[in-house]
Amino acid sequence: MKSNRVSVLATAAMLSFGLTACGVIGSQADTSPVVIGADLELTGANASVGKVYQNALELEVAQINAAGGAGGRPLQLVIRDNHSDPATATSDMATLTAEPDVAAIITGSCGGCFAGVAETLNSKKIPTISLAAADLSSLTKAQTTGTGSYLFKINPNAADDAAMLIAQVETSHDVDQYAVVATNDPYGAALAEDLRVDSKAADVTVNSRKTQAVPVATERVANDANESTLRQAVHEALAQSPKALVVSLP
Repeated sequence: MKSNRVSVLATAAMLSFGLTACGVIGSQADTSPVVIGADLELTGANASVGKVYQNALELEVAQINAAGGAGGRPLQLVIRDNHSDPATATSDMATLTAEPDVAAIITGSCGGCFAGVAETLNSKKIPTISLAAADLSSLTKAQTTGTGSYLFKINPNAADDAAMLIAQVETSHDVDQYAVVATNDPYGAALAEDLRVDSKAADVTVNSRKTQAVPVATERVANDANESTLRQAVHEALAQSPKALVVSLP
């Protein structure tokens, strides 16, 4: 959870700085609060992560305000619970974006929740930072990314995680086969695919011979999978006798 908390702290601080730089803060005489909306998973499958995000955001906002706020104006955090449900997230965003005082929005760990509202947020030109693990490109349409986009993400992408993991495989001995246990969501799908692509180019040594690392099993589980389901997924993956096991779970 430490990386999640650091990401949220960086998000709040970046929003504070970014709003000032963009002139949203207004004149020094303006002491009205800068409202930041946050749509988080406080209940449902991703609640364990969403509550960490909530605590970290509230802490950072309190610290920024204690230091004088953003450009002399206090930050005000408005948090809504999307219940880890894309339909609820869409309703939440309709409410938040209708509020004229909302200067920016932070979305939580639910990639599907963000994907359903990304185009609307970008069209309304509301600076939005996603805390979902999935790559931004996998959650948005082409026209909502790149130059001119109002959508941002600061967590590492699945491609970055895959590159790091395969680099470790390259430095290991005799690891030419691996298995994956990952979540059944956009991040899990992207990680499994990025691992497959990177492993084809990996320089692995087995018995003094150069070869490739290949996936022998990929097991997908729900974010809220119970212990029995997780054990079964790991058992199925290990049944293929991999030399290494990659486990990516909340």
